[in-house]
Amino acid sequence: MSKGDRILNNGSFADLYQFQGKKGQQVVIEMTSQKINPVLSLLQAVESTEGQQLLKIAENNDRGAGDFNAQITATLPADGVFLIMANSLDRGEIGDYSLRANAQP
Repeated sequence: MSKGDRILNNGSFADLYQFQGKKGQQVVIEMTSQKINPVLSLLQAVESTEGQQLLKIAENNDRGAGDFNAQITATLPADGVFLIMANSLDRGEIGDYSLRANAQP
């Protein structure tokens, strides 16, 4: 995360990553960092009469007790464009992170 990234309403910085997915495909997304408290969101881009909307599929900010890294495991609900939003839990928090995504056909 850096100050040049997208800024969310809560004041945290965010990066967006886009990918094509297929209905029924299982994805596992992990975000780890020693510098920030990671938060992951998986969004689907949906076309509607009002234009493109983003539908939240899943969100995670802690893998488990004592593990502040983030992980999402989800089955995609439809074919289409999906976005991974990687951000920090706290306002203005910056630092390096690692993002890994894996999709099963």
